[in-house]
Amino acid sequence: MKIFFISKLVFLLRKKIRNSSKGLFDYIYFALRVFLAKPLGLYPFPIRNEVGSLTSILISGKWNASYSLTNKITETEEKFCEFLNSRNCILVSSGGVGIEIVMRLLKSNNTNVTCNHLRHICPATPLSILRSGVAPLPTNPFKDEFSLPKEVYEKASKENLVLATHMWGYPEEIRNYSPENIVEDCCLSFDSYFPDGRHVGTIGKAGIFSFGCLKPLQAGEGGLICTDDDELAKEIRIMQNYANQEQITGSKDILGFGLNGRMSCLTAGVIYEQLKNYRKYINNVRRGVLSLKKEIKKRDLPVSIFLPNNQKIENIGFTSILLEVNPSIYSKLILELRKNGIETIPTFFNDIFSLSYFQKGIKNQLSQNQLEIYLENFEKSSNYQYPNRLINISRRWVTSYFMRSIFIQSLSKSLSNF
Repeated sequence: MKIFFISKLVFLLRKKIRNSSKGLFDYIYFALRVFLAKPLGLYPFPIRNEVGSLTSILISGKWNASYSLTNKITETEEKFCEFLNSRNCILVSSGGVGIEIVMRLLKSNNTNVTCNHLRHICPATPLSILRSGVAPLPTNPFKDEFSLPKEVYEKASKENLVLATHMWGYPEEIRNYSPENIVEDCCLSFDSYFPDGRHVGTIGKAGIFSFGCLKPLQAGEGGLICTDDDELAKEIRIMQNYANQEQITGSKDILGFGLNGRMSCLTAGVIYEQLKNYRKYINNVRRGVLSLKKEIKKRDLPVSIFLPNNQKIENIGFTSILLEVNPSIYSKLILELRKNGIETIPTFFNDIFSLSYFQKGIKNQLSQNQLEIYLENFEKSSNYQYPNRLINISRRWVTSYFMRSIFIQSLSKSLSNF
């Protein structure tokens, strides 16, 4: 009963702090959120000097990269190049726009290009691929839930691109394949590393990051493309600015397609500050995961922290924490956790093939060759059943001793009913 009341109190406190009122209550809300956001896991929240950064940009008058060649955009891109150890980092308006730009450039003038990606993904991913003129191919996973079949990578080519997705901070192992036709979707992974120490997004032809909702670094919106290919980077910068290449080549001519993929300096200012202190923050999350793992073992609970093969806690970005459980208790445990004040997150996004547009409407957007491949893939993938062994919880539950204590007590109580 004590656990129930404490967890409910935390839930109500977090809910009240999220919703400000008027007048005096705004100031009380602001003060409470400043001091309690981090220990209560109220995402998003400032982790350094975001307010000061925005103020300095507003005063400078450099709100957009077009105002000056030296601005918060260029400064932030340089910091990302250092952090990711990448030759080129280009800030864009969203992760989806980043995927669209890269796909457009990789397909070039070819009208029959396809791209395999995980089936249980956010619809923004296949829609971004489709906008580029490439046919998205939602694909069943391989041996684990977050990896594409190895034959997909082995058959990758200029006509058969692959989008590798690093879900929830857990890197998909792609090091054994040729990187030339692989794009990495890192929108849910930041400060995540392969066992050899390389950051996700730096192995494929390009890596895409996002700073929107649920993402590791949050700035409301925004995205980033990183690549070691200098020529590709130049083409990305031209396309993202309505194909205007004057700042890059000096020419005022428009030679190809372009779109508005730019980020404002204001958004960059928030990301810049988040990046400064992010490693300190995520290391705190990792310590929390390690503590939770030890506590689970100490109490001999029938769950474990999910870790990919050959990976260590210090290599995982932990956008969320995945608990591995026996499928026989999966559904009931989620219900029991909810009763005890622990909300869970869907481990998988939409089944793309269950959405009406991807069953019918998409057919009108594909070439005859693309449509044949799409329908063949649809038929081949029809019998897939989602696994029910991974429960997804927010990392807010490991960021402080207080939150971990509530979580472990609630988990123990939930499991006691089995």
